[in-house]
Amino acid sequence: MRRLKLTRELQERFLEALADTGSVSTAAAVAGTSRTRVYELRRADPTFASAWQEAEDIAADRLEDEARRRALEGVPEGPKVRIQTARKILRRRTPGELVELPAQQRFSPPLPISN
Repeated sequence: MRRLKLTRELQERFLEALADTGSVSTAAAVAGTSRTRVYELRRADPTFASAWQEAEDIAADRLEDEARRRALEGVPEGPKVRIQTARKILRRRTPGELVELPAQQRFSPPLPISN
């Protein structure tokens, strides 16, 4: 079976989708590749692995910001976040990571979430 080359453009598409969704499966589909292929590339390419981590951090930050906003403002109706996805993203954080941030950063206004 021929392996699809994950070009720089496809890598960027994957990383942007990962940052937007926090889902490897969704990001791989957006990039037109497989989960297996991106995991292989992450193991083989330290630069890609670092960019992947940054994308996951962005996704987790967005999720935390949205959770904080909803807790403070409430949510009459809106898009639903799959709880399994949310738990998976938040589990990637170290337990004390938010506590270690200065209060100004912990409670800063949320970033806009792109759809």
